[in-house]
Order: sequence, then structure tokens, then C-alpha cells
Amino acid sequence: MASINPKLSVLIPTFNREKYVEQALNSLIHQEFKDLEIICSDNASTDNTFQILKDYAKKYRFIKVFQNKKNLGPVLNWKNCLDQANGKFVHWLWSDDWIEPNFYIDAFSLFNKHNTNIVGTWNYRYDETKSDKKKHISWQYSNEVIPGVVGAKKILFSENQLPVSPAAYIIKKELVQKHFYLNIPKASDKLDPVKKAVGVDSLMVIGACLESEKLVTIQKPSVVFRKHQNISTELAKDRSLTKMYLIAHLWFFDKCNFKISLQDLITFSLKMIIWLRIEIFNPILLRLLFKFYFSSFNKINKVFTSSKYQSKKALF
Repeated sequence: MASINPKLSVLIPTFNREKYVEQALNSLIHQEFKDLEIICSDNASTDNTFQILKDYAKKYRFIKVFQNKKNLGPVLNWKNCLDQANGKFVHWLWSDDWIEPNFYIDAFSLFNKHNTNIVGTWNYRYDETKSDKKKHISWQYSNEVIPGVVGAKKILFSENQLPVSPAAYIIKKELVQKHFYLNIPKASDKLDPVKKAVGVDSLMVIGACLESEKLVTIQKPSVVFRKHQNISTELAKDRSLTKMYLIAHLWFFDKCNFKISLQDLITFSLKMIIWLRIEIFNPILLRLLFKFYFSSFNKINKVFTSSKYQSKKALF
């Protein structure tokens, strides 16, 4: 049972997840690590999700549930979870995913060993759309300890070696709060990172990495991401997902103080051309790109540090 100020707050924002949320909750309840609280914020679900949450809260005192009177959109619902958290550390668990046994014991063992602000993990992907219904390793970053700034660069420049989702990390709460951005600009109604909840997630991780001497990664899969028909799969079809991450990362780069190598700059520029195509002429994107290149030339560093910490790219 959690104390008044538990070590870990597990945050589960929900909306119409009656099919999946029990598996998420059960994976938490069966963890041997007990110094935690579970915060569930339901975004005015129209199915049986909230009733399921209430039933669990009656049975387990460390589960706290809340419901919005109306749907606030995903990001403000995330914030409701965060605002209720009492733990020193935060783990986001999306209500359609689940975690593997001993994730939290393994993570806090590494926190104690390395005195860091952030611990990540390898991930499984469970593809519900395929007939075999098997999980396979997706993200598998093979360097246990790297400088935090290197981890930030790998995510910021979309190297596909470290996951962008905060569900793959446990992070000190004060850093999550500091880097929870609601003012990321939108390029259009279609490309709106805050409204679509794309980029708000990755900037929590990038910001935490930048403020941590080390990023430590558990060398086995601990989180299972479920692939099914949802907003992320829809946004991925026309690259909107990638474009919104790019918008958020370009916007954040101007606020960062780390150096960038010429190789980083060239590689990332080629990616942007491929991803954006005709939308590169969007006025807001042009403004972000101008700021990015202006900042880059003031931050050029001849040392290409991230080349020292290569790993396999994610498998989707």
C-alpha cells in the first residue's frame, strides 16, 4: 500500500478503454514493488471505463480515480493526472498498454545504483491487427548508461534508437512538470501537437534527459505497447504523426543549450526535407526552421558525441 508521499506515481489517463484498462491495472497490481499510487483520470468516457476504474479503486486503496465533467482533450487529461500525483517519480502508462513483472523493482535498482533522474527500458510491441497476436521486441537500446544530453539528441533528432513515449521511462516528477508544454505552436488544424497530443509526450523525455547527467536503460523489455486502431495509427498513415513530432522538436531546440555537430545538422536536415515535403513552405514551419538553423549555427560543435553510443533502430 502506498504512503501519503509514495516513491512512484503511475499515471493512467483514460477515454473509452473498457476493453483494455483492466489489463493495464492488473499489470500494476501484480508488481512486487508496492511504494506507489495509481492515478486514473477518465476523460468523460461514454462506455464502461469509469465504472471499471471505480470498482478497482474500491478494492485497492492506492488507486485514485477522477472523471472530467466533459472531454478536455488528451493533453489536459494528462495534466489532470499529473496534478494529482504525490510521488517523487512518475510513470505514464497508457490505458491500452501494460507492463511486465518487476519493471519498477528493476528501475529503482538502477536509480539507486546510478543516482539519475530518468530510467528507460526496452519495449515490446503487441500488434493486435495481426493474426498471430504475439509481442515482439521493438525498442532495444543496448547501452545501459549514456550521457543525458546524448539521449536527448537521439530523441530530438529522431534517430529511432530511443523511444519517444514517456511510458517507456520513469522520470523525476519535478522534471515532468517543468517540461510539460502546452504552448507548442501548431502549423495548421491538422498539425496541432497540443490538440493531437503529439510532441508533448516526447518533450517530457527530452527535457528530463537534458537535465540529467545520465540516461540509464533497463536491458530487457518492461513495457508492452499495443498496436490497434487508434488515433496514433490514423495519424501515422499520412505522416502527420512524424510531422507533429518534428514541429515540437524544432520549437524546443531553440530553447535548448546543447551543442549540435555539423553531421547532426546535415542528417536531420535531410530527414526534414523527406518528412515535410510541400508543407515545408507553411509559414509557421518556415519560422520554426529559420529559428532552428539560426540556433544551430550558434551551437555548432565539431565533436559528434552521439556516434559513440549507437544501437539497433526500433522495429515496428
